[in-house]
Amino acid sequence: MLTKGTIALFCAFVAVVGASSPWKAFRSGHEYSYEFDSQLASSLTNGEQFSATRMRAIVKLNFLSDKNVLVQIERPQLGQWNDHFAEPSEMHKFDKFQRVEIKERNLEKLSLPFMMRLTNGKLQFSADDSVESENIKRAIVNTLQVQLENSLDESNKTPKSASGYAFRLNETTIEGDCESLYDVIIVKDSQEAESNVYNVTKSINFANCRQRPEFRYNYQRYSEPMKLMANQMDSEASQMPAQQNNAINVRSNYEFTVAGDKRQFIIQYGKVQSSYMYELLDSKHVSMVTYVVSQMVLKNVEPKTAQPLTIPMKPEQTLVYNDEYSIARERFIAEGDESLFNFRQNSMTETMVTPIKNTLTRLAEAARANQLDEHVARYFSQLVQLLRRSRKTELANVHDDLYAEGDQLTKDLLVDAIATAGTKNSLDLLFQMIAKKELTTSKAASAVSKLVNLPLVSNDMLNAFEKLMKTSAVTSNAHLHRTCKLVYGGMISAMCRAENPATDADKWVQKKYCPASVAAELAEKLIKDFKKASTRAEKVLAIKVIGNAGLEGCQKYLQTVINDWNVEKIIRIQAIDALRLMRSPNSNAIANILLPVYLNNAEYPEIRMNAFYQLIKAYPTQAVLDAVMASLTSEQNAHVKAFAIKMIDEVITESKFMYPATVAEKFQSIKKQLNMNNDLDMNAASTFFSMLSTTPLNLREIAAQLQTAMVFGNESRLPSEFMATINTLTQGRLQSDAWQFGFHAQDLEQLLQKVSSVLNGKSIDDLIVREQRSSAFEVDALGMMKSLFKKMQIVARRTFSHEATPVLLFYSRWHGIDLSFCLTDEESLPSMFQNVAINGKFDVSMIEIAVPMSLASHSAGFFTESVVKVPTTFGVPLIVRTQIPTVSIVSGNMNVKFDSSETHIKKAIISVKTLPKVAITVITKMNAISRFFVSGVQNLYSAQLGLPTDLKVTVAAPYWLPVVEIALPEAEIRPIHFQSRPVTFTLVWPEKSNIYVEAVEKTLIVNDELQTSKVRTIEPFTGLRVNYDAHYHPNAESDNYDWLLSGENSLELWLQSTAHTSKTLKFALESVVKSTFSESAINVPEFDELFGRYQKDLFAAVTDNEELIQIKSEVRNAMQKMSKISQIVFKASTSSNVASLDLKYVCDAKNVLCVINADANVNEDWKYRSIIQFARPILRSLAGGVPTEHFLATMESGFGKQNNVVFSFYGRPMEAEIKKTRELVDFESMKAPKLIPAKDFSLITEVKKADLTNQSWKKMMERLFNVASMLPGFDGYNAMTEEEMPMKVVALRLNPSNFSIQFPGQGETRLQLTSAKQSLYDLLETAPNAECAIRKGTFIKSFDGSNYKIPLTTCYTILAQDCGNPEEPRYSFMVKKMRNDQEHLKVKMLTSSNHIYEMYQESGKMVVKVDGFILRESEYAKYNINKIGNSQTYELHCAYANAGFRFNGEADLTLMIGEEYVGKQCGVCGHYNMDASDDLRDNANEQASNLKEFHASYLYRGDESCDPAAINAMETAEYGYESEQLESVETDLIQKTMTIETHSKVCFSKRTVPACPKGTKAGATVPRKVEFVCRPRSDYEARKMLRQLKRNADGIIRVEGNSNHAKAVKVPSMCEVLAF
Repeated sequence: MLTKGTIALFCAFVAVVGASSPWKAFRSGHEYSYEFDSQLASSLTNGEQFSATRMRAIVKLNFLSDKNVLVQIERPQLGQWNDHFAEPSEMHKFDKFQRVEIKERNLEKLSLPFMMRLTNGKLQFSADDSVESENIKRAIVNTLQVQLENSLDESNKTPKSASGYAFRLNETTIEGDCESLYDVIIVKDSQEAESNVYNVTKSINFANCRQRPEFRYNYQRYSEPMKLMANQMDSEASQMPAQQNNAINVRSNYEFTVAGDKRQFIIQYGKVQSSYMYELLDSKHVSMVTYVVSQMVLKNVEPKTAQPLTIPMKPEQTLVYNDEYSIARERFIAEGDESLFNFRQNSMTETMVTPIKNTLTRLAEAARANQLDEHVARYFSQLVQLLRRSRKTELANVHDDLYAEGDQLTKDLLVDAIATAGTKNSLDLLFQMIAKKELTTSKAASAVSKLVNLPLVSNDMLNAFEKLMKTSAVTSNAHLHRTCKLVYGGMISAMCRAENPATDADKWVQKKYCPASVAAELAEKLIKDFKKASTRAEKVLAIKVIGNAGLEGCQKYLQTVINDWNVEKIIRIQAIDALRLMRSPNSNAIANILLPVYLNNAEYPEIRMNAFYQLIKAYPTQAVLDAVMASLTSEQNAHVKAFAIKMIDEVITESKFMYPATVAEKFQSIKKQLNMNNDLDMNAASTFFSMLSTTPLNLREIAAQLQTAMVFGNESRLPSEFMATINTLTQGRLQSDAWQFGFHAQDLEQLLQKVSSVLNGKSIDDLIVREQRSSAFEVDALGMMKSLFKKMQIVARRTFSHEATPVLLFYSRWHGIDLSFCLTDEESLPSMFQNVAINGKFDVSMIEIAVPMSLASHSAGFFTESVVKVPTTFGVPLIVRTQIPTVSIVSGNMNVKFDSSETHIKKAIISVKTLPKVAITVITKMNAISRFFVSGVQNLYSAQLGLPTDLKVTVAAPYWLPVVEIALPEAEIRPIHFQSRPVTFTLVWPEKSNIYVEAVEKTLIVNDELQTSKVRTIEPFTGLRVNYDAHYHPNAESDNYDWLLSGENSLELWLQSTAHTSKTLKFALESVVKSTFSESAINVPEFDELFGRYQKDLFAAVTDNEELIQIKSEVRNAMQKMSKISQIVFKASTSSNVASLDLKYVCDAKNVLCVINADANVNEDWKYRSIIQFARPILRSLAGGVPTEHFLATMESGFGKQNNVVFSFYGRPMEAEIKKTRELVDFESMKAPKLIPAKDFSLITEVKKADLTNQSWKKMMERLFNVASMLPGFDGYNAMTEEEMPMKVVALRLNPSNFSIQFPGQGETRLQLTSAKQSLYDLLETAPNAECAIRKGTFIKSFDGSNYKIPLTTCYTILAQDCGNPEEPRYSFMVKKMRNDQEHLKVKMLTSSNHIYEMYQESGKMVVKVDGFILRESEYAKYNINKIGNSQTYELHCAYANAGFRFNGEADLTLMIGEEYVGKQCGVCGHYNMDASDDLRDNANEQASNLKEFHASYLYRGDESCDPAAINAMETAEYGYESEQLESVETDLIQKTMTIETHSKVCFSKRTVPACPKGTKAGATVPRKVEFVCRPRSDYEARKMLRQLKRNADGIIRVEGNSNHAKAVKVPSMCEVLAF
């Protein structure tokens, strides 16, 4: 019995002498003649035109013995076809094809005989045979690969019936060692009853392979060694996206007719049909496909004794496709040794210099043309291919003959091609040119940056690069040195990360470049470089090189850096970021490093968020996710919490693309927990601006996903980090981090404040004092606040001393590799910017360019390049190559001039004249390539852009407004040209060629229908002729993108000057501010016009006429206080035309009302005029003194002669919110909202257009409906007939629950869009101000949410103060007890507007003082003091400081400050940095050890009314201070009817559920499934039950009816009594 994997033909025991007829079984001493036919055809799946290659031959098998077979190919013939080809998966007659002569040298190779060994299934070829000839012979033998049973495993045999059975086994085919599925049907032979005929079918299961000879070159090359994956990867890692999809979808099915029995048989017929599919834009519609069909038919059997071979033979080989050629090519590219590989296989030329010269000449000539065409990019691609085949001596000749003698354009393009080629030989030449300073530093850096995409990297390449980095050419230039170091790290990554058997390597040739010892040595070298770094810039560079390399040997050292608090924060963040390439498949190691960092609440939030980001990206295990979930429930830092929740939520949305199935399921589990946990606020991300959002731009299975993340620290309002990541989705899998850019910032506010102070020239303190000297009272509130810093020794809220230097770091990254970064701090700022920051002076002499400076730039490269190579059953490799060659050419110059008087600049003139040209071609090619022939299919998408620019910008004193003059083109130009076309092609290699050999192409026409579009017009303003031409092949039966792949499609735009074309186009800007208001200077409409003609529809939501009366009163008052008209005029002019836009606007001092006039005019022939009035009154009477926000606007626009459009807009709060607040203020005024925002909006549009027909109006409304239906979370659309559509007036209504479109007078809603998730308002809602509350005179809730108890005294305690800058404080809040024996408080507020406010209660009435004087109640409004409800609660808001308070005169007080004070606030109300863990920072900006110490640091002892005895009692007392844990008291649960309300339904629990009494909160909760009875909100019974529930003190009502809804809810298991 033979072993598994032996050639199936010979698994049967060969018949011995005396056996049955040689037509029934193979016999030694006989020759079996087969007719072999094979066919390969390539095209698109929607095409009928194929490039096809046909081969036929006679194959003779001579059985020398029962163990050895001699095989010979006779009379091989080859034919090609490139036209319509029906049924490409079936064999076509050879006579149909055009005969192709097989070259003599190739024919000799095919004619060489070879041996098959029956004992082990191996093949043995002649020593003179070529690899390509051997693989075709393998394909012939592969066609006879069949077995009738699995002799090693009978259990795999599955009986089907008496006439058939099935089995499976692993066997070797030309396509690999994979599982084969057999289906055998037994057919009785009529002539000989004891013999059978078997019809056998076989299919290959490529999902279960031990080995597949597949090569891939992407960012780095990798293949799929399934055996290694199965043995060395865990179940999660084996599902990584890179391995889930084969690059090419392969199917191979076999058919055989076998005569004999299971042990003695002969193959009468064998056939294999294979398909190879590569997905394009949309795998559901169009893909590239290659079909292969091969068959062997037995024609003759005759006795014949052949002689054994006596020629030299190679060692035995398997049936699997031999990729020795590819391995040799790899080694030549990586090592440069030309003895390894002979690229002259086709003998086209003796030297590559001539083809390179000719191709470079064609490229340069095409690049010099005024308009680039698609050939430019293709010529560059061809040049790169030729350079990759060049020997070192040939490249030297290229340099000496072409580079040395070429012009700058030729030199630059050649350098880019040499770098893009990326072979050892080409890199040696490039490094030599850089070292000798033959290239400018910018060109050298550009060329080096292309090496980050090398598919193959060897030790030799890396060593040569290291030598280059030590040369003076590199070390003397910071930019070039930085680029080289970053690329060096990327090259290490390409070399060493390929060693991971789970992702990359399956060939010994690659393994030798980075064994464990080399990787360890490189890691040690990178770590040493970091340790040697002395400056911040050097450390950032060293850590980024480590990140680019991605070596596991650096992990432990990175962990040390991350955990070292003595290391600068920005360096630690970079160390976390450096783990990005080590995330997979080392997710456990990454989790061990980063999870403790994230869970450490004492760590900087920026560092925690960066750790979390990398942690989630590393395919976290369930244990890691559980730890994350547990931490989120108790997270005190709002920034970290918001960022984590939002990122998890977004990751869940895209988890099916980004993560393996098991990981995606874990995230879904986390999602459920987030939804169940009421403590987690999913809107926190938008509240605190820490977010990670995803915007997919789906084109079916192709997407560009944009992720943006913003990280905030505790000490600044400015983000400390921003990142934007573009992920690409192709073939159903998402490739993360395809492109990323962003910045890191550290203490940036410090630098901005310094620059602002210098530029202002005077301190804010001086400005404020001067304004206040005209006041009737000499009050120095600002001086008092400054003195508080000194008297109480308050330390300004700044970052830690070792991080006092502002730093800004920009970076860009490609596929995880940092390409560039720019570190900016005070030391590295250019001198002219340092002068601005220090002296407030900008020295223009440093940027003046008296002599025109050249802007010439020539660049070319591959935006991306990927190659996939698989064997076919034809015996030739199939290669799919995607390239995006890009060529950009810029020529021109620029100069900058200044006119000055001594040291003062009067005018600046900037002149720029350039001709930018860009050509980009996306080439996707599938071709079968060998020394015998080439055939295949390719798609070409090309775009060429080019627009000459000739402009002059002039700015002059005193306003420095720009005047721009653009010279219009005199010659014909083509700004844009786009072309797409699929082609099939064939190629037969010529004997000799001195140019790049191109295939014969034929455009593939899928749809014969051709649509064209032509526009010929003259643009009236400039006089330019505009010619637009387009043609394309549409597919009327499909809405997909087949037309892009259906013949040649083209679009081009031409601009041409005429006799009427102006020489220049001029733009100018003017600005004027008039200090006094004059109605003659601006058109202010009549008062009533603000409310429009359709007031009934506009104010449909208003239920109380008093609201309109107050709005009109506010607007009328504002209209009388208009001042300062501002005017901006935009002008555009040519020699014969003038166009202008005149904008005027005026507002009252409080910006309650603004009026804008916009007048546009073109040559007095066409006019546009728009008058806009916008009012934002704040009313206090609607909701018991709580301010309500209202918007009111009208815009009337007139254009042409009789065309007008009028828009009327009104926004107000929801009526339900007003009503709820009105009820609340009467008994709990302190809990009333600070402002009720407008959420209910109405818009009336009236169209007065003379030529507007019913049909035109209907189209306008349909467009409106289509736009509305795209709003987030909305759906639903009711169409309307033209007869139903009223004319010219439409009303829109938008609020959080619905969006409707109505037509005044019709009374019926035609469009109803109901919100499914969030309202539009919720998406736009901004963050509220921070609040600190005091209840019962002792319980405090800080700005960050901490709860504690502090006993106040008769001495003032500083509750809150602006501690950002001791010289410029803007507010201070102080509070004290009126008397020791009562809880009543007195509050004092000091502001930078130089006012002191005091409030306290005396004899049951509120006393309000401003600057020491008691105000009458009628004076309250003057100082923004307002009463809330009917209580003694008052609210004060200081607009200048954006701070205020609400006080009930007794023991309840709420402070409010704006978000601009993040990280700058101090006092017993906490630090206000979104982190509750450090609220107890004392006056020295240190964390207090206890509440008593914390309070004492903010106790103001300098006031005369401060009782020393009270201070002494406080300092000696051991009671009165309690933390959040001590202030809660458990209480009993009660039973209540639970309600759940939606916009359309109200649901009542069928039975009562546990609840907490009023004034308590849930201390712990448990899940419970509750049954509800749901009724429509409009139902009378539902409204009645809601009223009963409100009236009933116990909160219980009787709920009748059958339960129709069950929901899992959280109910309390314990309640706590709290102060808040």
